[in-house]
Parts: sequence; C-alpha cells; structure tokens
Amino acid sequence: MKFTTGLSIRHQISCAVQLPQGVPDLGPSLLKADPIPGKRLLNFQAVYHADGRTVRIQTRLQATGVFRVIVFAGDIAEPQLLAKLQALGRFLADRESGLGALTMPSDSDDSAAWQKVPVEALVVHCADRGRVGLMDLEV
Repeated sequence: MKFTTGLSIRHQISCAVQLPQGVPDLGPSLLKADPIPGKRLLNFQAVYHADGRTVRIQTRLQATGVFRVIVFAGDIAEPQLLAKLQALGRFLADRESGLGALTMPSDSDDSAAWQKVPVEALVVHCADRGRVGLMDLEV
C-alpha cells in the first residue's frame, strides 16, 4: 500500500526540498506525522481550529498548483510559541523583505502582468481550541 500511495518515496535535495545546512540526512522523525523534507505526509487526522471539524490532512493538500507552508507550531497556547508563530506570519505577509515580496503585488503595482504566486500557510498545533482564539492567529 505504501508504494501505491507514494509514502515510501523520498525526493532528492532540490530547490523545493532542503535540509538544514550541514545535515546530510534527517533520519526518522520524532513526530507521529513523520514530516521529513522530500517525503509525502501521512494522511493523519486533524481538527480545524475555526469550526472543530475533524478531517484527514490529505483532503486539505489537494494538488491545485498552490505552494504550501506547513507549520508544526506545537502548543501555541504557550505565549512564547504563539509569539514565534505570529512572527512567522508577519514574515510570510511582509511585502518588503518577507515571502510576501514574492507572492503579493505591491500597493503601487496594479498592472495586469502581475502574476501572484499562490502560497497557502497551514498551521498544525496541539493547543486546546478553548485557550487560543482565531484572532490570536491573525498577523
């Protein structure tokens, strides 16, 4: 079953698959979802923070041409982890020096030639939904 679902495939290092500098091989992951660069995620179960619905993660990762940044943020009810997540969110949206410079048009660019690069950020966390509000996740 693993071969037909692509779970055993591990893609080579490329512009899309990167390891930390100086690390030749990450080996097995300590997380249940086994998130290793270049390897497909298992179809684990997740709960949407907004409405509490339970879904399989692969239904959220359909091949639509969108680049995705998946953040495994831990317990974001902890102030220091929430602050790190919010800082990452600001970087992803920053049109001057962050990822937003590549994915969002500037305020002065209204040309039809602009082709926005679609990027979607997904946050996987283990905080209790009652301790973290949606507005805490706003950039």
